[in-house]
Amino acid sequence: MALPIDGVALHPIRISLGRSVKWASSSETHADYMILELRAGGLRGVAEGTVKLNFAAATLKTLACAFEDIFIPRLIGVDAMDETAVAGVVAGIREHRLAKAMIDAAMWDLRAQAAGKPLWALLSGASPSVKMSFTVTRDTPSEMARVALRAVGGHRIGMLKIKTGQGMERDAEVLDAIRTVVGTSTSLYADSNRAYRPEDVGPLTAMLAEHAVIAAEDPCALVSDRSFAAIKGCSRVPLLVDGPCRGLGTAHLFLEAGADALSVKLGKSGITESLAMATMAKRVGARVHVGMLAEGELGALTAASLQAALGGLGSEPGLPCEASYFLQLPEGVLLTPLSVTNGTLALPGSAGFAALVDWEKVKRLAP
Repeated sequence: MALPIDGVALHPIRISLGRSVKWASSSETHADYMILELRAGGLRGVAEGTVKLNFAAATLKTLACAFEDIFIPRLIGVDAMDETAVAGVVAGIREHRLAKAMIDAAMWDLRAQAAGKPLWALLSGASPSVKMSFTVTRDTPSEMARVALRAVGGHRIGMLKIKTGQGMERDAEVLDAIRTVVGTSTSLYADSNRAYRPEDVGPLTAMLAEHAVIAAEDPCALVSDRSFAAIKGCSRVPLLVDGPCRGLGTAHLFLEAGADALSVKLGKSGITESLAMATMAKRVGARVHVGMLAEGELGALTAASLQAALGGLGSEPGLPCEASYFLQLPEGVLLTPLSVTNGTLALPGSAGFAALVDWEKVKRLAP
């Protein structure tokens, strides 16, 4: 069954956060997203992209220009069911990783509708119930503890990702404050976003181990060469590779260098490449999970479907899915808001995500 693309639409969204959220190298008071809509034979495939300059080197305007000038002319007429033809749309275009990932996800959404299956099932997911973690972004120790307690108390989330990198003394204060309010039954792992030097990894991870932190994500700049083995050797907790693992090629290099765990992200490697990365990791016994790119509700549905598929691969279980940032947004774009109960996100049993979107609200949130 052929399913040629006969229409493409872009829907920019801006959600006011009502507060300032601090990332490693920026802060923001609003969250920008772009929804890509692909139309084919009466079906609508959709995908959400998180649009942050420091995350994806894109703004709403530059992303729209990339689609309009480069990708949309190539998409019209392409058979969504032909993965080789879809790959040809982006072949030879070196940049615009976010746009490519959005195209890949929207194509999979179309295929799910054509098959009459929910995306997680089409991807051979093991279960529609996906365990979620929650990311506590940088702030004062007391504020980070407050946010952590709300996630654990309100949603019964059993694992928290703590954004460290504020200096080892301040990081220790943060972990002390969080442990005080969530206790020892909640698992913690730390993401320093490359804030430290390689020579700091030993003392840093020793401090993390004292606080029962189970993994260190990007404690320093990680490179897939001999230096990685040295950094891994001095770490007191397992290392998780995220930032520099941008696709199949870099994943291969880090796995060869001895990486134990990788993070895949929709905005970096899409669905198709992420599954290939996970399959490669399975061969060497490394663990993989879906990392966070501050997705909204629609992006979280796709990310959690991918996480379900990783479980279906039968590889070593990694960390829970990180795509729970929508819980920190004051509003979303779905007709029925997503929720996390007992640390779990239940995926819909219907095929396709377009019918779940409140399109009137999407129009209202246009910047």
